[in-house]
Amino acid sequence: EMMRLRLVSGLKVDSRVPFEKVWQRVCVSHFHGTETSTFMIDCSLMRPRNFLKLFSYSCGFANNFSRPTIGEEDIDKAFRAYSQDLLIELGHELRYIFPDADDLLYYFLDAKNAMSPEDIRELLVRARIDEADCDAVIEFLFYYGVIGLRVGGNDKYIFNVNYDPKVLQIRAELAGNDAQYVVNPAFCPALGIA
Repeated sequence: EMMRLRLVSGLKVDSRVPFEKVWQRVCVSHFHGTETSTFMIDCSLMRPRNFLKLFSYSCGFANNFSRPTIGEEDIDKAFRAYSQDLLIELGHELRYIFPDADDLLYYFLDAKNAMSPEDIRELLVRARIDEADCDAVIEFLFYYGVIGLRVGGNDKYIFNVNYDPKVLQIRAELAGNDAQYVVNPAFCPALGIA
């Protein structure tokens, strides 16, 4: 609704125009098979400012190439820039909470998209995280949406469980060695993860 109100105001159209109609005027309908507004929302970590940032980057790329609407190539470039911003911003937050975890997120470079509990712990140890802090760091990564948990073939992130990291932690514990930690797709371009 926030985006719809901004768009109808900016385009100077009737304020009752539904989101789908006004969105078609500014953006291509699909990006790699996913409806574009859904794609942007899914990559926003459910934070409105992130949705606005990704949309703004997309507009910027379209404007730079004098395109009247946002195309797939604009979203692709915007997604890469946005992903890099997320990586840097979260790195600063992580450093504030875990000073010894400097550059931890960069240790996810070229990582597998889905990792076993052993894989994730090995990654944290390579990043010089003390073994005693691994659980707290995993909780941080859950809480900020960097990683999620693959459950029954579906990826669950903090925003899918009402921002309760315990749900993800307990599910991981119950799954034991079969647990699969997944990197949020919003970070994949910056980290080189397929």
